[in-house]
Parts: sequence; structure tokens; C-alpha cells
Amino acid sequence: MEITMQVPDRYLLNQDAAELGQRIKLSAALFMFRSGELSAGAAAELAEVDRFTFAAECNRHGIPVVDYPSEDLETEMAALRASDLDELVAAGAVRLGNSGLPAELWNLPKPEDPDDSVRRAILEERAGGTCRAVTVIGPR
Repeated sequence: MEITMQVPDRYLLNQDAAELGQRIKLSAALFMFRSGELSAGAAAELAEVDRFTFAAECNRHGIPVVDYPSEDLETEMAALRASDLDELVAAGAVRLGNSGLPAELWNLPKPEDPDDSVRRAILEERAGGTCRAVTVIGPR
């Protein structure tokens, strides 16, 4: 389907008609996703962007990608942490850490994190008291 709009030149704001058309499609997709008319995948398809780009645009516009009540999430995460982690420890698959990091860790290549999101997430977890150190034990 093709939709044609008449847009006065003064609204192009230093962009060509194709760029404005892309922005309008993205805006429509965001609106329809927020209102529940489209799934995230369908909205990304309408906007002609990949799912990661669409999720980033949702974040930029304050639209939650997952609509999940925080109380339910907190309850389920607490249960998951308690049961699954304890089971993994009991099975010998992980060992809860109680000491510092191994010295050789600091000699490993630093992973790329251009927007510093991983470091910020870890610091937020630490500040919130939700970060538990886990040491993974490999095959023996």
C-alpha cells in the first residue's frame, strides 16, 4: 500500500522527502506499537528497521519494549535467583565467589563497549544490591 501526503517545504527541516517519509513511518510504527496495535517485530518491519534499531528508538522515546509489571518481575527474579542459583551451586556447576578477582583477569583484552553500557549496568546492579558474584567452574 502506498500513502501520499502533501507536506509544505517548510516542514522538511533540512531533509529530503525520503528522510521525512522514513521518520513518519518510524513515528507511526512507534505509536502503533505503544498503543498495542502492532508487535515489536511488526512495528520494526513497518518502520523498515531491524529489531535492535527499533528497540533503541523505543528507548529513546521512553516506550517500554517489554510491558511487564515491575512487581511481577521483582517476584519472579527473586524466585529465580534463589532457586536456580542454589540448584546450580548444589550441582557443582557454579561456585559463589567469596574472594577477589584473579590477577590474570586484568591482562585479558578489554571487550568493546563503545557506549559504556555494560559498565553502567554493572554499577547500577551494585548500587541496587542485586549483583552476586558467581564463579563458573568448567568441565573437569
